[in-house]
This record gives sequence, C-alpha cells and structure tokens, in this order.
Amino acid sequence: MAKNSPAFVRSPRLTSMALLGTLTLTAMFAALRGVKSQQRAERTGSVSTLARPGVAEGARSSAALENDNQYRIGSGDQLTIQVFNRTQLSREERVDMRGMIRMPLIEKDIQAACRTENELAEEIARLYRERDLLKNPTVYVAVKDFQSQPVAVLGAVNSPGKFLLQRRVRLLELVVFHAGGPSAAAGRKVQIVSTVPNALCEDAAGELGKGTEAKADASFTTYNLTDLLAGKESANPYVRQGDIINLPAAKDAYVIGNVARPSAIPIAEPITLGRALAMVGGPLAYTNKDKIRIIRESPGSTTTTEILIDLKDVDKSKGQDFLLQAGDIVEVSIKGGFSAVLRQLTNSIVPMAVGLPTRVVY
Repeated sequence: MAKNSPAFVRSPRLTSMALLGTLTLTAMFAALRGVKSQQRAERTGSVSTLARPGVAEGARSSAALENDNQYRIGSGDQLTIQVFNRTQLSREERVDMRGMIRMPLIEKDIQAACRTENELAEEIARLYRERDLLKNPTVYVAVKDFQSQPVAVLGAVNSPGKFLLQRRVRLLELVVFHAGGPSAAAGRKVQIVSTVPNALCEDAAGELGKGTEAKADASFTTYNLTDLLAGKESANPYVRQGDIINLPAAKDAYVIGNVARPSAIPIAEPITLGRALAMVGGPLAYTNKDKIRIIRESPGSTTTTEILIDLKDVDKSKGQDFLLQAGDIVEVSIKGGFSAVLRQLTNSIVPMAVGLPTRVVY
C-alpha cells in the first residue's frame, strides 16, 4: 500500500484528538506528581496547612502557628538554617548530645532540642534582633536529617519494633496503630524507660515549646494498660525521643538492675526471689543485698506497693524465699541508688531493641 493512500492520511480532527489526549494524560501525571510531592512535603513538615512552618519573621509571634503534633527537634538531628539575605549566617548544623547548636555572632549555645522548627527559628531571630545584629531578621529552620534516637516498643505487642518519629506521637497511637496493639499475653502495665535525658520536654500545659532545660536523669515510669486503652489523658503521654516502651506479659516478673542478665522471668509456678535471682545470673558486686526493692501492683487496683527485702533475713518468707508474683518488678540496687539502677536497666534493654525492624511515623 502506498504511503499517500487514504490509510496513511491523518485527518486534522484525529490529530487534534490525539494531541488533546496526550495533553490530558500529561496534565493527569503532573497533577499526580503534584499531589505526591505535596504529601511528601506535608509528612516532612516543609509544606503543610500551617502558615509557613519553620519561618520566623522579625518579632512576629508563632502562637497561631503552633500545632501539638509538630515534630520536636532532638539530639543528632541535622538542621538547615537560613537567614534571609544573610548567606554568611546561613548554615547546616547538627544538634549536639546536649541538645544545643551554635550560630555565627551569637556567643552562647542555643537550645534546639524540644523545640519545633518554628520555635527554634523564632529564638534565633530574637537573639539576632536583641543583640542589634539584625534589625528585622527572617529565619527559616527545617530538619534535613532525622537522626534523633528512635523509640522502641517491646514485649507483649503484636508488632514490636523501632520507630523514627517525625512528629509528636502519644503513647496510645504508637502502641495500638504502629506496634499492632497489645498481644493476648499482655499484662496490665506499660513501662517506659527514658534513655535520652537531654530530649525530655515538659508536657505540662503552657510549657510546651519553651525550650526547657534538659533533665539530668533518665526516668522509669509505669502506666496502667486499661487506662491507656480507654484513652485517659493521665495514662497517654507524648512519647519522647529514645523512649523504650515495654508491655510486660501477664505471667512474667522482671528482674532489673545490678544482676548479670536483667530479664523477664516466667511465673508458671511459684518462684522464690532467690531462685529468680539465680535465673538471671545472680547479683553482681556492690549490690545492696539488704535493700532489694519489689514493686507490686495491688490486686484489683491501679496502685502499686513497694516491698523491701533483705536477702540475709533469717525469716525465709522475708528473704531468699519470698514468693514473687506475675507482674512484680524486682530492682537490685547498687550504692549509686536508683539512678544507677536505671543506667544498668538502660544498658540491658537497649541491646534488645537493636535487632528490631525500624519504621518511620510520619
């Protein structure tokens, strides 16, 4: 068939329709790319429904811009800091382990940890303004690399793992929606060990985002699982960078502190304190054997009681032969007190979280 035969002749109408179809598909793909770009930007905080997050203009307050779910900067995060029309002041800065950064011409460290991008931008602008270094500075702050300590969820949950938080997350959301919720073996408690003291932010009303000083010690906190699942605010705190969250199994007791292998002890049958200590390798040197502390939840109540045991007590029921119950937490302390026990606990729990899969919470 010759090329100039009717079969090879394209009518103007067909050509126009083909061109229109091509343009329509191109527009659809462009729109899809735009939506995906917008979604990525909203997840990272670079673009959102909030008005210009991470930007501080002069003395303008960001009270109207604040959102309770905004990501709070942590130690190790790498920040992009831009001062408008001042390229010599703009830089990338990594937050040190104290939660601090440095900026040119400002003689003191600036606390970045616990602040949102907006709050840090405003603080930098304020410092330049109050020192008469810049008249009306516009500062932009964005987290370029999220490297804060991940949060780990261990124990009786359906999907244990490590989570990199790119926004503020409450305990209930993390346990139920991201860690799969409590498993059938879960007991009545949720334990939180805070391992990164410099990232602990005040959660009290009116204190969020004020750049509070870092707390000196780690903490060990227990919440009631029933209260958490019921959504009670008192049992549903914001999760902090580096937290290790553990849901103990209903039939386990825990031995922590100055022992060879801090771990859970299954209580399938009555177990004495002495036997439990032997199962974890026994107390180490410098143990306060006359002050073994047992935290026990009162039956039918959310309150706990503290029982002090002297391993050298001649009364068997008050010493080595004291019977443990499921849910008991046995703290074997050393001369450094409870803060030293927390350090021992942290050192034993952190390796358990290393092999867990890591997921990102946007």
